[in-house]
Amino acid sequence: MKTWKPRLAGLLAGLMLVSMLPTAALAAEPPPDEDVPEISEIGVRIGDDYVKAEPQQPQIAPMSMMPLEVERYDLDMTGYLPEELKSVEISTVLKGLEGSYEPTTNPEDVAVWAKWGYYDEDGDYVSENDDFYMVDDSLTLDLSSYSQYSRRVYLELIVGTADQLNLNNTRYIVDVELSSYDDLLTATAADAEGVPIDVYDTYLSENNRYGNIYQIGVDKNDWTSGEQASLTLALSAEFSGLTATAYEGYYESLEEIPADAVDITSQLMGTGYLEDYSYQSHYEGMPQVTLVLSRGEKLAFVLPLILYFYEDGLSISYSSDLYADQESGSSRRSVTDTTDYDYQEHNYPYYTITLDPGYPADGIYYYELTMYNPADPTVQNNGIAYVDKAVVGYYATADAIPEDAANIKAQLFSDAYTTGGYGADFSGGITFTIVDINGEIYWVGLRTVENQGEEELPPAPTPDSADTYFRMETAESSDEGTSTLAYVMPYDADSYYYNGYQTVLLLNRNNESSDVYAVSSDTVTPVFYTGNQVEMFAGHNGSSGVKQNSGETPVEFISGEAIPYSAAAENGTDLKNYWVTFLTQQSGPKLFVNATNDESRYVVVDGEEIPQREVFLTDEYNNHHDVFFANIGDRDITGLYVRLENAQNVALDPYWTVGETTTLSAFTTTEQKNSYGELANVAKIRLVPATDENGNVLAGTVSGTLVIGYTGGGTEPVEEVRISLTGVAGAPKITTETVVDGVQYVPYSSLIQTNNMYESDAVTFELTGGELPEGVIVKPNGEVYGVPTEYGEFTFTVTAVYRGDETLSDSKEFTLTILDNTNENVENATDTGYELLDRVPDTMDSYTDQVFRSNGEYGQFVDFWLDGEKLVEGEDYISEEGSTKITIQAQTFRNAGRGTHTLAAEFRTGGSENLDSQLKRTAQNYSSTVSSGSGSSGNNSSDTTYPVTVSQPNFGTITVTPKNASKGDTVTITVQPEQGYQLESLKVTDNQGNAVELTEKNGAYTFVMPSGKVDIQGTFTPIEPPDGRTPFTDVHRSDWFADAVAFVYEEGLMAGTSVNAFSPNAATTRGMIVTILYQMEGRPESSDTYFADVPINQYYAQAASWAAEQGIVSGYGDGKFGPDDPITREQIVMILMQYIQYRQMDTSARSDLSQFVDRDAIDQCALDAMAWANAEGLMNGKGGGVLDPKGPATRAEVAAILTQLCTLIQRADEG
Repeated sequence: MKTWKPRLAGLLAGLMLVSMLPTAALAAEPPPDEDVPEISEIGVRIGDDYVKAEPQQPQIAPMSMMPLEVERYDLDMTGYLPEELKSVEISTVLKGLEGSYEPTTNPEDVAVWAKWGYYDEDGDYVSENDDFYMVDDSLTLDLSSYSQYSRRVYLELIVGTADQLNLNNTRYIVDVELSSYDDLLTATAADAEGVPIDVYDTYLSENNRYGNIYQIGVDKNDWTSGEQASLTLALSAEFSGLTATAYEGYYESLEEIPADAVDITSQLMGTGYLEDYSYQSHYEGMPQVTLVLSRGEKLAFVLPLILYFYEDGLSISYSSDLYADQESGSSRRSVTDTTDYDYQEHNYPYYTITLDPGYPADGIYYYELTMYNPADPTVQNNGIAYVDKAVVGYYATADAIPEDAANIKAQLFSDAYTTGGYGADFSGGITFTIVDINGEIYWVGLRTVENQGEEELPPAPTPDSADTYFRMETAESSDEGTSTLAYVMPYDADSYYYNGYQTVLLLNRNNESSDVYAVSSDTVTPVFYTGNQVEMFAGHNGSSGVKQNSGETPVEFISGEAIPYSAAAENGTDLKNYWVTFLTQQSGPKLFVNATNDESRYVVVDGEEIPQREVFLTDEYNNHHDVFFANIGDRDITGLYVRLENAQNVALDPYWTVGETTTLSAFTTTEQKNSYGELANVAKIRLVPATDENGNVLAGTVSGTLVIGYTGGGTEPVEEVRISLTGVAGAPKITTETVVDGVQYVPYSSLIQTNNMYESDAVTFELTGGELPEGVIVKPNGEVYGVPTEYGEFTFTVTAVYRGDETLSDSKEFTLTILDNTNENVENATDTGYELLDRVPDTMDSYTDQVFRSNGEYGQFVDFWLDGEKLVEGEDYISEEGSTKITIQAQTFRNAGRGTHTLAAEFRTGGSENLDSQLKRTAQNYSSTVSSGSGSSGNNSSDTTYPVTVSQPNFGTITVTPKNASKGDTVTITVQPEQGYQLESLKVTDNQGNAVELTEKNGAYTFVMPSGKVDIQGTFTPIEPPDGRTPFTDVHRSDWFADAVAFVYEEGLMAGTSVNAFSPNAATTRGMIVTILYQMEGRPESSDTYFADVPINQYYAQAASWAAEQGIVSGYGDGKFGPDDPITREQIVMILMQYIQYRQMDTSARSDLSQFVDRDAIDQCALDAMAWANAEGLMNGKGGGVLDPKGPATRAEVAAILTQLCTLIQRADEG
């Protein structure tokens, strides 16, 4: 199976880019004498190197709406690094115009370009992109991708004019192959004596918290953690022409490297760099180096690294799959539905396995393990040769295993899918102890529970994506002797699709003459898709309306009139409202603009009622707003125009607008002209944020009027649609970089600000992560305010939100340092102009009234504080004029008792009437040597309380109860590590620096309070070093699909949807599946496409043709295959069964599907395939006895299916 990887990795990484056809296009014939240049050759120049692009077969659909002529090219850019690819000259492209055609020197002949299939600077994967960049003399192309895993980028070049309506333009799709800098280095190692250390694997991980970690797996028999080793790095042959200079230290740019940095090139890249590469907590103190890579005289890349050895050797692959015998067939089926993974409680892997519906927890199930040896990557017989013994039960050491304990390694390390595996009732929990041939010991535990799960609703819809609840697909007219043709507005053609506005264009075709004309019937019967557990109702009254059934419930048809629908969950919960507009051909030219036919959204502007659109030009909406429009008449629209009037913070996109070509074709067909565009009578307008004279995006409230109309060749509008615009441009961006330091017990203020150009109260702030010191809050105006009662470093996240809309927000992490209330720190906290004029005695030996007088204006005085507690005026103190004179009562000092205390006066420059004005402070410390019992009255000294302060560590929190305690009180400490971390140390010290004894019981810690304040410090450490199987943060070890995702990722069968995301719940298309099978067979020869909706220039064209020729697929029966449709669970098993039969493998296994409550929902033609797939473990239930045959096969499910499919094929190949 390893041989599949090179054939699949390149193509299948790109398959994640395609989920449906490209967006709509505009087709209007240009003047016949218009001469548009063509490119005879295409390539790029990097420095002095020219790389020619070669023609290639199409693979990935472009993201433009235009139905243009298309040429595709491959461009090999391997061996270059991201820094080199950020600025590639376009002059070579223009040079290619010489020869066959009259050459042009005008860069605008290559008018616009776009890039997709790359990772942006935030690490997000950009799968499609129609944000075109205009070309000018100085423009360079950015071919870089900000991910160590990127091996491909796609470019779209429009040659001709920057006019979306010009059909004489030509489109070039350039498939750019890159090198992954994960493959940049090779490593060799030796011990301190020069004896070679076997290196098994290397892995470069990008860690947001720590940086770049270069993990090197070495033979644990050659090296042990704590030992020094000599490491030598070399540049791989793929990156020829590069030279490297290595420096000690971690530097992210050339400018950061100091002049006196130690050059270690001769050691690290030559004789060996001797260091201790053992893992240290938080990677602190580990070897750090920076490689400066150059090509000739030019800088190519700066790569800082933390170098880390880990001991590699025998290891167990822990599976969470259980298998059950079947009544027929020799093979068993997997019965694991979901898995909960627990490590902390048992200190070894322990799985709680929820079984598939219908399987009792106390049944007999079979389990297997595999022992891996990195020195022998070919695993045979589950690696049993490397296992000494395996027994039932937990034993801490190998010596503790009883001599008479049964050695079950022959069962446990064998194929549980067929006739092997260890069979048992796991409902009470079973732990296995395994000893390898080197004497290392392992444990794994399992427990089975019955399935009580229920099917869930699909996730809520999101902008610029297909609706997850409801999608109108077509409608059938009641006109006799006709077939209804339909065109559905793509989801990314109009931003109001997300708001529920869906549009379908309809035509009738005469069954005898094939003539096409308007729909004339009074009713049509809609056909639509709904998500799991979603039902559709007429009107916007939710489930109180009349239920609508796809293909059954007719609706009244009036072309252009919006029909209200509502989606509701099966339990009656309202989900979303929709407006569906069906359109048919009208006489003459006729303009339709989407979402302008809903009169509930009309507003009065200048005395006229016009439709209104809410426009959000923010990151959540990809910083643009599209408006779909069409000519639904039987004659061309001419003199088309678009403009903005009185626009504020919004502009027209320079490409997605109406330029020199002003003709929009008649509505005569619903069939696309080619696979790269939509219809000749549809187009879109794009609104983007306005910019200032320096190109900076303007953020603020959007307003103005969008006007779309046409003159018919005259000077006056024939038809015009005016749309009032409202909304926002740009989410508020937090511009504050740091917050100021504070002092314990002294009033604190630091203002967090944004680039707010909205109303003064439009943006509010809130604490959304981390922790602030006790006594400090984030106010809605962005002020971090309070009187901190603890000191240390506190990391927290603040989010700024526009008018409560979480999609219009920005977040930033800050670190606040609160200093201890030493005399020096408290004195330094006093602001200039607010100095002390009269002090309370620094040392107090009796309790009497005292005066604290500040230079601050009395009208600005707000509050007075003692040790972080706000005092009560008239009871604890009296304030009066005289700058600001505060007389503190003797009883107030008596209540505070002995020790050092902090007094602080809080002022606001706007006075107490404006608490949002600037904060000022006057503060001092005093010490009391008098017990609270001294003086005329007072409390007993035993009532004196002392503060308990916590220095908060990273990666967890420490809390105490109480926060102030008297001598002899019991104080409880609670520790809460972040996920993946554990407590490493906990220490309590008194005010003399002496350790206070801690008592631990059941994870809680307590101590007895001494006579004075105490400080608590702790540290947290990772439970184990990071797992490097995959880079995906949305795939966890406890997920049922984790092992499958790791397999398909390692085998190159599937890639991520971004650098850190696999998107396990996203759908997979029919075209992707047949392409995977086609690649697995080595891309055999095939004829032209069998299907009307599979153009020969699509990436899946040959795969679909091959699959049809071999009887693997047959399509929908109407000549169409639906390559971009999400593949359903029953469709994929039908295709896979035919594929297995094509391979002449056995498909006789069957299971009883009556165990599933939705068996009757399986199509008759799919019953046999589903029974086979269920028997072979390819298709299991989804919980609650539900098989969900009509549901889409998610990426997680496809990963599991491919894993099991590969297992079936491997077993068949092995005989």
